[in-house]
Amino acid sequence: GQSSLASPIPLRRFTLCRRMGKGGSSTAAVEAPAVRGAKGKLVARTDFFWDDNDEPHAARRKAIMKAHPEVSKLTGPEWRSKYICLFALVLPQIWLSVVTADLPWLAYLA
Repeated sequence: GQSSLASPIPLRRFTLCRRMGKGGSSTAAVEAPAVRGAKGKLVARTDFFWDDNDEPHAARRKAIMKAHPEVSKLTGPEWRSKYICLFALVLPQIWLSVVTADLPWLAYLA
């Protein structure tokens, strides 16, 4: 018999016109694998759903920003994040690695 690795199923190219968020293109080429039917012929897959509606998050964001302009003050970088990561995550992990360097491996299971 033939191995599935030796002869991969070819991909069929479907072109969909859909809108994307910032930085995207309005036409997206989507690769969807074909499957073999009962007689070994290639047929298009039907186990997924194509949605041609607009992306909902961008429209919702615009509506919120229009109705509540004060929300824009809440967006942007948070200057405390780097310190939270450093003091709550990185330094405790380094400390634990130094403190537990000489422990036997069974101590890590406890």
